[in-house]
Order: sequence, then structure tokens, then C-alpha cells
Amino acid sequence: MPNLVTAQNHCNNDLAKLISTLLLNNIYNINFISNTKKNYCMNLKHEQLELQEHLLGYFLNLLIDRFALFFKNHLYSIRKQTYSSKKFAQKRKPVLIILGSRFVYFFLKKVPYLFVSDKCQDACALLLSKFMSRQDLQKKVLPEFFDQIFEHMKESAKSGDKFKLLGTLKCIASIYKNGKREDLLCYTLPTLKNIVELNLLSSKLALVRKYNIKILQRIGMAFFKVKIAKWRYERGSRSLLNNVKSAQTASTQRCQAQDEDDEEIPGEIEEIIEQLLSGLKDPDTIVRWSSAKGIGRITNRLSKENADDILQSLLELFNYVEDDSAWHGGCLAIAELGRRGLLLPQQLKSVVPIIIKALIFDKKLGNYSLGRNVRDAACYVCWSMARAFEPDVIEPYVNQIAGALLIVSVFDREVNCRRAASASFQENVGRQGQFPHGIDIIIKCDYHAVGQIHNCFLDLAIYIASFEEYRQQIVDHLMVHKFNHWDHSIRELTAQSFFKLTPLCPDYMAFEVVPSLIKQSSSIDLNTRHGALLSLGQLIHALSELVNLEPEKLLNKYFNEEFTSKLRHVLSQIFDEKYFRGSGGEYMRPAVCFFVKKFSLCKQMHKQFQLDDQFIGQCEHFLVQCIEQNKESVQLSAAETLPVYCDLPPYHHSEPKLVEAFIKNLRQTSKDYVRSGYCFALGHLPPFFLAKNDNFRKITSTLIVASKCVSGAIDDQTGALPPKSVPKSIEAESTWVQARRDAIKSLTFLFKSVNSAEDVKKYNLNESDFGEVFQCFLAGLEDYSNDSKGDTGSKVREASMEALEFFLSLSTRLNLALAKDHSLIETVLSGLMQQAVERIDRTRSIAAKTFCTILFNPELNIPENTVAKLRQVFVKEECDAIDWNLAYVTMPMFAKFLNSKQFQTNLLIGFVYSIGSLTESVVKSATSSFIKQVKQVEEESAQDFRDLVEKLLALCKVHLKVDRLSSSLIKTVDLLVQNDFFANGVLNADKNYPLEFVELFLENVKVTKDMQRLTSYTDFFCDMLQFDDEKVRKNCLTRLMIQLCHQYSRIRKVTASKLFEALINLPDLFQSDDDNSECICLLTETDWDQPINEVRSIRNRLCELTGTPKPVVKSNPLIFFSNDRCKFDTFFILYTRIKKKRKKQIFDLKKKIYFTIRKS
Repeated sequence: MPNLVTAQNHCNNDLAKLISTLLLNNIYNINFISNTKKNYCMNLKHEQLELQEHLLGYFLNLLIDRFALFFKNHLYSIRKQTYSSKKFAQKRKPVLIILGSRFVYFFLKKVPYLFVSDKCQDACALLLSKFMSRQDLQKKVLPEFFDQIFEHMKESAKSGDKFKLLGTLKCIASIYKNGKREDLLCYTLPTLKNIVELNLLSSKLALVRKYNIKILQRIGMAFFKVKIAKWRYERGSRSLLNNVKSAQTASTQRCQAQDEDDEEIPGEIEEIIEQLLSGLKDPDTIVRWSSAKGIGRITNRLSKENADDILQSLLELFNYVEDDSAWHGGCLAIAELGRRGLLLPQQLKSVVPIIIKALIFDKKLGNYSLGRNVRDAACYVCWSMARAFEPDVIEPYVNQIAGALLIVSVFDREVNCRRAASASFQENVGRQGQFPHGIDIIIKCDYHAVGQIHNCFLDLAIYIASFEEYRQQIVDHLMVHKFNHWDHSIRELTAQSFFKLTPLCPDYMAFEVVPSLIKQSSSIDLNTRHGALLSLGQLIHALSELVNLEPEKLLNKYFNEEFTSKLRHVLSQIFDEKYFRGSGGEYMRPAVCFFVKKFSLCKQMHKQFQLDDQFIGQCEHFLVQCIEQNKESVQLSAAETLPVYCDLPPYHHSEPKLVEAFIKNLRQTSKDYVRSGYCFALGHLPPFFLAKNDNFRKITSTLIVASKCVSGAIDDQTGALPPKSVPKSIEAESTWVQARRDAIKSLTFLFKSVNSAEDVKKYNLNESDFGEVFQCFLAGLEDYSNDSKGDTGSKVREASMEALEFFLSLSTRLNLALAKDHSLIETVLSGLMQQAVERIDRTRSIAAKTFCTILFNPELNIPENTVAKLRQVFVKEECDAIDWNLAYVTMPMFAKFLNSKQFQTNLLIGFVYSIGSLTESVVKSATSSFIKQVKQVEEESAQDFRDLVEKLLALCKVHLKVDRLSSSLIKTVDLLVQNDFFANGVLNADKNYPLEFVELFLENVKVTKDMQRLTSYTDFFCDMLQFDDEKVRKNCLTRLMIQLCHQYSRIRKVTASKLFEALINLPDLFQSDDDNSECICLLTETDWDQPINEVRSIRNRLCELTGTPKPVVKSNPLIFFSNDRCKFDTFFILYTRIKKKRKKQIFDLKKKIYFTIRKS
């Protein structure tokens, strides 16, 4: 142990002060303080030790044990030359009493660490308990200490000081833990009385209830002598080797249940046990766990009869009137009894059935359930019984326990319960050695295997059911507890499990499970009705497949007249509208679609089940309703059911009417979700429908139009996407994004039925049809619809990219001209490159993966020189391992092709779009990659650099009025200015590019009111002041002076701030230093939030100082009309003046403006 002075110097801790103070005032010769430090320690003044009054440090717990050890071992170690043993023996008792009193005073009065809210409270309680537990202090100090503690406890309970109350409880609990029974027995009754009177189990603080339980159980143990019950069950051999040998039985030694003597049980024990049983129902786990351990410890000191009474009280907790807390606490308590040998073999017959119920305890509450902790605790009980009992004791219950544990390990919804059950089963297999097929199962159902719930239901459960001992239990559990589970995903997995289990026990499924599910299919409970339809559909499909193997033998056995009559009853009820009302329709409609699909697949059953026109009409009406639902999952379910349903023989003649109706409804609907549904339906029609009446081409042309329509019905307007060269895109038309995406997906799905040249002939297709579809997918790459949710057009672009990948592969297989068109393939690669460097991670990842798939497709006819350049950067092995979601990985690779003529335009648009992003990581990656590559282009070829800037200028002329790109373009050009790219002489050889950009931006800044765009323009004009070109500088200063009187005060402030930063580095702009200083003072000291009339005079003074013409206020905009054209400014100003008025006035004034402009 280090010396205390070193601890004080290095730790700055009050504990060091406390120890030093006590030692200096009471003991003067200490063994563990080194001689070199002894004099310094004795010379420390009391005032020096009280300089720091902060709380104890985090290392207090480490010093407490050492301090207590010091008082235990070294307190009376005195050097002979200072005091004789005899003299100290006379002073020994009063010294310790004084020391104990000072402890109590210090920790309860002067520095009340026991009442603080941090870890110092735990440290203080531990220190006090270890010190007060000394025998030297029992008679004089401890009574006084208990009186003070009880006083503080009552006072804090009345005042509501929870931390003070908690500190006193921790201290009492720690004293009863560290003290001796003989010393504390006289304090148990007062302590119990005070604790019970306060009724702490009703406290809202969980820690208070926990320490209340701890004190009660320790008081209860203090009433008994320390002993171990002789009546408890003891397992003689715990060797795993003996357990797994089936030919041998491990020898056991059981002690008879008899007590040494008839020790009297105090009456207070009954009250303590009652409190502990109440603690088992506590809502907090820490309280229940403490109560369970307390019951186990006290039961170990009771007689066998009293232990039986406690067990019966525990078993009473397991009823469905109690909540999950009581079940959980009861399981923990039984596990503690079993672990300590207090659960006797004859009691298992009443315990095991309850534990089996606890293993499947699941109490639904709203949209979730309670019981995962109960099932986990029940697994703990099974684990403890495996270690506590001999194999011959557990043998009568092996099948029940093994089956229940396996059911939990594969069918429980919670992964922690599945893993707990798996571990418990493994423990039982190892300890008991009697579980059927235990070794084989634990090898298959290990810790990692039960982690995936799909694997559990569809793989592990089928493997376990292959053993006859568990098959019945698994099927019954699914039938009773899982097919109607509150979680719809569990119901779906249960239905799939039924399908796979049917070949293992077809008779039981057909004659027991199916009739029960038919009855449940009309239940008023939504979960039961939904699960019954799903499971019934899977079961009749599985039985139908078995019948297909032996139709003569099994058809009449499984699909007899009784079964078909019951099934006809189900079919007559499932289309009842009352089942589809409200939110339940979201689950029931897909379930009915699924059932109809499975029923349609059972072709052998159709021979027994006579399909009539009424059923066909009901199905068709229901599927059309589902197609028109505003829920994508319902629409997809109906679309997937449609090809199977249309394959029914009675429906073959309805093909022309159905296709025409679907196309008509798609073209005439004015609802986007209805169009999406009909797109799905047309894309999923069966091949024999598509081959008739030129239906394939009709559907293709309709879907192409739907993929381009931005709003409204197709027959009412042609709302096609504008060509790429038109500056105004479809940002405002974002409500039909889902319909356009679904049209593209349906086109892809439709062409999946074209697998060979024979199919091309069958569907009457030609090269132009494939070309139109290909152009449709390329147009989808230009969909940048935007709304309040963000870039919603990304859905269309992602669907288009996946469609292009499929279509190029299809064209190669069919040997079409599309696959040989170099320019078309380069256009696809260029579009994918643009998407691969844009903002959204998901879109960027899909684009990069599609790009690599096309690039490394050996069948595609890509130009050799292009492939060679691309594959130098994109190596197949590296591309397979790259995470394309990461912008800092993707963008540098694609940026290397900025100087490639065929990819330059699209890459520039992609990088510009990302540079203007709001995501810092994307902006950083895009900016660094773009600037690095532009520098490389500038160094390698001046002409390529000039062409790059010329391309950027052309993009600005086309896209500067597009909301999506305008701000990003300004930021990109400003980025080039900041990195001195415009200082390159090649840009001024035959064309003044800085002036071109300035004039272009000046034209567009006048008509914008967007705050972000105005701020970007301000940054650009301020950065352009560094050029010596007089015209550039004059134009920029003029615009900046106009913005100093802008109608938005924020723009005025931003302009003043940016202009100040620019003018600091431009002293040559002024005629004298005084002008420079005055200008800077005006920019920084003026309050630009003032009204424009007050700011205008300051702005005019700035114009005089910088030699800039003063802007003139336009009084009447109509006087600026010219003979050759009407400026946009006039219309915009007039329109903004009236836009806040009512709609009728706006319409009238619009007409007035229109005729005024025509006359002028």
C-alpha cells in the first residue's frame, strides 16, 4: 500500500486527508509509512489537510479496502521505544471509541458523503460498515450510530430526500453484510420495525426497493444460526463423463430430511418472507432478482415443512391473473431453490408443468407483448435443474422439458430467449444424457444458428421435426401459439413452416390441422383470421404437391367431398367486405390474395372442386379492388396472384376483356397509386395472355407512356418528360414519381418473359420496340423530381439503372443491334457515371455496381479503347470488394475520366450536383476529387483544361435556371476562382472567360429571390474582385452595391461581411488609405438591419469611395418596355405585387398584364 502522503499529493483526494487527520490525531507511529516520509507526515498541519473540500475521487473504492485492512492489522502495532504494550492497553479502548465517534461525526455531519448522489455514497457506506463492524466499537459507538441512521432514514422518508434515504439503506445493508450475527442480533428487531413502518416497497425509486429487500433478507438470516439444511437434495456426482454413458448410472448420496434440532422460528420471519414474496412482483428486475436470492438464502435455514409452504406460495404466483413480473420473479425464485438443492424430487411434478407454461408465456399488450423475461427465466430454471438433479430424477420429465426447450429455441420471437433455450438444452444434454437425439440437435442448433429467425423456422425446426419424438409437439405449438401470433412476420413464417412440415406428417396435417384452420378462418380476431388463411393456403398447396406424386391414391384421401365442402365455405366467406374495413384490410387483402394464389396452384383439387362463374367473378372483382388500393404491398400481392389465377381454365376466355380493361383504367385514372397498381398488374400477366391479340406491344407502349407522364390522366394530356436539353426539368412534378417508377419496374418484369428468339416472334416484337424501351430507361435517368421529402426522383433513377443492366444483358442474349451500338452503350455508361458521383449513397452504390456489371460483361460490344481505359481504374477483383456507399472511395475513381469527351458532360453534372450538397462528407469528397482532377488536366493539357471550362460555361447557360443545379453551379465556378484556375492565361487567349461567367451570372441574379442562390452569387462576385480586369471588377462591385440595399436584411448583412473580407486584400481599389479605412468602417459598423431608406445613404457613400456608379431606383417598371422584347423583370415585379391577393384578383390582373405587354 502506498503511503498516505503520496496518495494525497498525487490524487488530490479527501480520503487521503481523512486518513491523515485520523492518524495524526490518534496514532503517531505507523508501520506502513516509510521512514523518509514519517517526519513530513507528522509535521502536516490540520489546516493544510482541509484545503480541498471536493468530493471523493473515482479511486475511492480501491483505498477503502486498504484502509479497512490497515485498521484490522496495523492499528495496534506500536513501536516499543515509544509506548509499552501495557500503557497502550490502558488507552486502547478510549482511543478507538474516540476514533469511531469521529468517523460518525465526519461522515454524517461534517462531510455527509452518505447522502450524495454519486459513487461516493457507495464508498462511504462500505467504509462505515467495515469500520462499525469491529467488535471494539459494538457497545459504545454502534448503538449511537444506529440511532442516528434511523433518525436520518425517517427524516428523509418524510421530506422525500431520496438520495439521503438511499444512503442510509445502503449503509444498513452493508453493515448487516459485513457484521457478525451475534453482534447484530440485538439490532434486528428495531431495524425491522423501522423498515416495515416506512413501507419502502411502495417507493417509486427502484434502488430504494432493492435495498429494502436486501436489508429484510439479511435481517431474516440474522434470526437463524449459520447452517445448511440437511433435508436438501444433494447430487453426489457431477461428472459429465458418467452422465453421457447410458450403461452406467452415477452413484448418488442423498441426505435424509431431518434437522439437527427443532430451532424456534421467530414470528418476524413470516413478515419478512411475505415482503420478499411481494418483492417478486416488483416491476423492476433488480428488485425481483434480489427477492429471489433472499428467498433462497432464508429457505436454506428453514425446516422442510416451512420450505414446502414457501414453494406453494411461489407456485401461486403462476396464474394468468398475475402480470409478467410475478411470473418472472417466481421463475427466478424456483431457479434459486433448485440451484441450492432446496427443490426436492417429489416436488418436480408440480413445478415442471408450470415451467413448461412459463417457457411459452406471451401476453399481448397493444402492438407488442410482455413475457420475454419470463421465458428467459424459465430457461434458467431448466438450466439449474440440469445441474441439480440426477438423470433418474429428471427422466419422467425428459420429453416435456426437451420438447419445450427446443420449441423456444427455434420458434421464440426474441433472439435472447432462443439462445437461452439452446444453452439450457445443451446443458441438459451434457448433464442428463437422456434427451433424445441431443448430440445431433445441439450440433445443428448452436448459438449462432438460432440467431436468424428465418433459419430457425424454415431450417432448424424442420430438422428437429424429422425426429418423431419432437414432431407432434412442434406442429401442435405452431397450431396453438404461432399461427395467430400478434406479429404478422411470425404468422407468415409459421405458414411457410407448415408447408415444409407437411411431407413429414401429411395425415395429421390433412385431418387435424386443416379442419382446425378452416374453423379459425372466420374468426372475429384479425390475427387469427389472417394467420389461418396464410397457413391454410400453404397447407393445401403442400398437400396438392403430394397428390401430384400419387394422384390415384391420394386425391380422394385428402381432397374428398367433405374437405371440398368446407373449403367452399371458406371461399364464400373470404370475400366478405366486412373483413377488409379499417386497418385490418391492410393485412387481410394480401392474405386473401395469397390464399387465392395457392388455391389456383392446386390443379388436382380443381377436379374435385367445381369452379363456377360466381367464384370467378368474385375473385376478379376482389383482385381489381386490391390493384386500386393505396398500399404497395396489397398491389404487389394482387399482381403476383394474377398470373396464377388467370391460368384457371374457366378464365381463359376472358383474356381480351381483362387486358383492355387494365390498359383503359391505367390511361384514364387521375390517381397515381391506381396507375401504379395497374402497372404492376400489366407487368405480371401470364405469357399466354401476352401472346394473343398483340397484347405484349400494347402493354409495352402503355407502360412507356406511363413512365414519362408526370401528372394527370394519360388520355387527357401528354405530360411527357422534357428532353434533356430543355433547362426546366420536372422538379415541381413529384407526386407521380411512384407511378413512373412502377411503370419502369413493370416493363422490366414484362420483358423477363422474353428469353429467346422464339419469344420475340411469339410476341410480334421488332428492333424498334426494344429501342423505344431502351430510350424509356435512359429517360428515367433524368428524373430529378423533388418535394418536401427530398430527391424523390431517385426512385425512378434507381429503377432505370437496374432495368438498363437487365435490358443490355437481354439484348446480348437475343443478339439485337442495341448490344452492338457503341454510342448507345457509351451513353449508358456515361449516365451511370453521373449517378455514381451524385449525392445519395444508395443511388451512388446502385449506379456503381451496375456500371461494373456492364463493364465486365464479356458479351457486350464496348469499344476496346474505352474498355481499356476504364479497366485500368476499375479492376474486377477490387470492385467486388469496394463499398460503393462511401463517397471518398467512389468519387476519386470516377473523377479520373473528367477529361474524357464521351463522359465529361455527365460527370460534370454529377460533380456539380454533389458539390452543392448539404452533407459534409459528400461535399468534401466531391470537392477534393474534382479540384485534384482539374489540376491534373490543367497540368497535362491546356486545351483540355480550356475545353473543360467551356463545357462548364455551357452547362451554366443551360442549367442556371434549374433549381436543382443553379446554386451548385455557382459554388462550383466559385471553387475554381478560389483555387486560381481562372488566372490561367489560356482562358484569356481569345475569350475572356471570367467576364463571360460574370455577365451570365449578372443576368440571372436579377430574377432570383432564393436566399441560398443569392448568398452563392455574393460569394462569387466578391471572389471575382481579385481580377484586374476593369470591366469584371466594375460589374461585380455594381451588383454588390445593389445587394447592400436588398429587400432581405440577411442578404445585406452577408454582402457587407463578404465585401469587407474581399476589400481588405484590395487596397489598390481606393485612391487613398483614408478611403480604404472609411469604407471598411462603414461595412463593419453599420447596422444593416435598418430600413432600406436609412441604409441607402451609407451605400451611396461606399459607391463614392470605391468609384462605383450609384444604383438608380426604378420608379415605374412599365417604362422599361422595349419595342423588340418585353423584359422578364416587368412581369415578375407586377406579379409579386399581387400574388398575396385572392385568386380571382390574381387571374384578372394576369389578363391585364398580358394585354398591356401585347400592346407595348
